[in-house]
Amino acid sequence: MADAEAEKQHSARRLFLESYSPSDDIDGHLLAFMEESVVEAEMEKTRTRMALDQHVHKCPFCSHASSN
Repeated sequence: MADAEAEKQHSARRLFLESYSPSDDIDGHLLAFMEESVVEAEMEKTRTRMALDQHVHKCPFCSHASSN
């Protein structure tokens, strides 16, 4: 899990550096990149929560455990 998170962070840094042009305003570019990253993280969290909820409703072990 830690390796996946480290790879994700490295990928985000690389994407930021590749998308930055010296003619761009660095502060504006950084702010836009951060906002996009936050939106992507929120979407991933929502997808994960939805998948977990679906699993709990379908899995006999999880649905039984969550009803207690």
